[in-house]
Amino acid sequence: MIPEIMKKVASFCFVILVTSKLIGQEFKFSIIPTISNLSFFKDDHFLYSKARFGAGLEADYLFTSDNKIRFGIGTGIQNNHVRFFKPVFGGGTQISTSRAIITSLKFETYYFINDQMFVSFIPAFDYHFKHPKETIDDQTGLSLSIGLGNALILRENLVLNIEPRLTIHNIIPFKEKNVKYSLTTTGIRVGLAFHNKKN
Repeated sequence: MIPEIMKKVASFCFVILVTSKLIGQEFKFSIIPTISNLSFFKDDHFLYSKARFGAGLEADYLFTSDNKIRFGIGTGIQNNHVRFFKPVFGGGTQISTSRAIITSLKFETYYFINDQMFVSFIPAFDYHFKHPKETIDDQTGLSLSIGLGNALILRENLVLNIEPRLTIHNIIPFKEKNVKYSLTTTGIRVGLAFHNKKN
């Protein structure tokens, strides 16, 4: 079940979108090929984990203006994979691959260094659709993403964004308190942004 705090935050964001009078607006749709691995906090008797490939989709709504700092909200879903290597009693190693499907509600801040280059800072509320057989701890909680990107203008109202990004999930867990590790992903976010400027 989705935590109650995430439902309240989603309702608040919907009200903001309906009632805000904006100078302009920008809709962005992105695909993100990723590489996922784990950041260990406690010994779980694993030798190590190995990064695997994954992918994500995102949709964002940005409040645009003439300022260098822009804000927005967004949602996304990631399909992450990690391979575990665990020692077995008597010798040998057990190898397994676990998948984590995570959906996010994001609060975005972008600082434009110039007309094209920008830095992103994005905290998010994550919900992990955890399967009982998954090895990965529940990653439901607060995550943080940082990135450095370039906005390539294709047309007057159409921009191509390319942004390498690092995301650390479950910085503050909402469910499991005794979390042994957090999922960490790196990827290149490629998206199209559509501007709708108001006169």
